[in-house]
Amino acid sequence: MNRSSRRAFLRDLACLGGSVAGLGVLGACAPAPNPAAPARMYRVGVLSGVGPAQGGFGGFWGRMAELGYVEGQNLIKEERVGTFAAGVFDELAAELVRLPVDVLVTASDPGPVRAAMAATTSIPIVMVNVDDPVGSGLVASLARPGANVTGVAGFRAELDPKRLQLLVEAAPGVSKVAAFGFAAEPDGSLVAAATTLGVGLLYLPVTTLDGYGPAVERAMAEGAEALLLIQVLAALPTGQLESLANQYRLPTMYYGAGRVRAGGLMTYVARGSDINRRAAEYVDRILRGAKPADLPVELPTRYELIVNMGTARALGLSFSRDFLAQVDEIIE
Repeated sequence: MNRSSRRAFLRDLACLGGSVAGLGVLGACAPAPNPAAPARMYRVGVLSGVGPAQGGFGGFWGRMAELGYVEGQNLIKEERVGTFAAGVFDELAAELVRLPVDVLVTASDPGPVRAAMAATTSIPIVMVNVDDPVGSGLVASLARPGANVTGVAGFRAELDPKRLQLLVEAAPGVSKVAAFGFAAEPDGSLVAAATTLGVGLLYLPVTTLDGYGPAVERAMAEGAEALLLIQVLAALPTGQLESLANQYRLPTMYYGAGRVRAGGLMTYVARGSDINRRAAEYVDRILRGAKPADLPVELPTRYELIVNMGTARALGLSFSRDFLAQVDEIIE
């Protein structure tokens, strides 16, 4: 085997083995340029709690168009937007399966994914920006998801130390931070980060919608001066917690750009546009014959820091030049 053939062999072997190192891995293995989209009509279903009018899937449909899928020619869009009331996603998922759709795309929360999984074991499911899919029991592993589910994961718990660091940099002088999450205990890496940063950490599990108000009050009573949201119930109305945190003048690190646009101080999250575009590429590969079980779940590698300057001024915060140099987007 000559040197050129050996390089080609090793490249193909890497592609077949799969990788979950980042969003660019599958792209490196995919043919370029993209072949023309199949001529037949495909029906793609989207199930989410975020309306398309809010831009939740603009990047997804845009990438589908770049890949050659044109609505009315070879693509039928079936979008269903649900609330988090009991049974709503189950009904919508069953409706999409009955059509049937060729691929079912689910977004941002395990709820729609589980509803889709309950509705079908044969139609491919592509999840988008879902936290900890292995820990949530949605896939067997990132490298080999198994069954009919794959996609692009969202938040990574190992980023919490970085999120805490950015919060402390944004609000220098803070000595105690309250953290809200679903788990009974905080992750050890977050505890270690708090120690390194020299701040106290008050961890409060919050698993119900009516638990946020009392949790904020307890945080204040125990001397917390800032708030780190590790996980938040998707059903929590946007603006509710933001208003409460601002009322108590708590600089807060949120999870999700929508909460910062609604008045929250800051967020550090995976770049949603990247994730949505990669999800479209998963759909394209599946429509061309790939099996979900053979497509590794990807992890995001690019994150963005978004800050609401109006909220910062209202809280009396003045950011350093070094902090501002890290900001990707400023909301006035």
